Amino acid sequence: MLQTDNLTYQYPGSRAIFYPDIQCEKGQSLLILGKSGVGKSTLLHLLGGLMQPTAGTIQIANQNMTQLSGRSLDQFRGKHIGIIFQQSHFINALNVIENLTFTRKLAGLSPDKKKIKGILDRLAIPHKAKKRTDELSQGEMQRLSIARALVTEPSIILADEPTSALDDDNCLRVIELLQNQAQQDGASLIIVTHDHRIAREFDNQITLSDIK
Repeated sequence: MLQTDNLTYQYPGSRAIFYPDIQCEKGQSLLILGKSGVGKSTLLHLLGGLMQPTAGTIQIANQNMTQLSGRSLDQFRGKHIGIIFQQSHFINALNVIENLTFTRKLAGLSPDKKKIKGILDRLAIPHKAKKRTDELSQGEMQRLSIARALVTEPSIILADEPTSALDDDNCLRVIELLQNQAQQDGASLIIVTHDHRIAREFDNQITLSDIK
């Protein structure tokens, strides 16, 4: 479960961004909408522990993440948070299995290739296991990004604009895939986007343009 309370962030020389309180239970999905510049990506970075809030708390898996720093924060993030970035950043010299094994290693987990192959099966790319990441198509890279977010069995899955470059059909397929995987793994799924095409797919929504 993820919960925030009075979360605030202020860039130097700018006015503070005050975020609404968020609560997302295990297996639940939350869509966070907003135009460019309202603080969507900043919020995702705060929730992912990549930035520290100016004020407020972020509670994940019964841990106030804002009290962690350095190695402790890195280890907590690696174990509990899976992030799907807009741009995929993989090690091209490694193949798919090796990239996912490396992700588990960074989280302090065993290689567990059986688990990795199981995730690739669920995402319909087991035949790409030995391929280098620069040999994958855009759709395959997208699925690999999801696999990387799932491979550490996170409590929270965060996705930054996962559908912005997709046509309508593929857009809905990716959202369905993310929601199904989150429910199957008992993870909280939070998507930040300006893509209103997917709004009808989510019962729980927040629009950041409503921030006062």
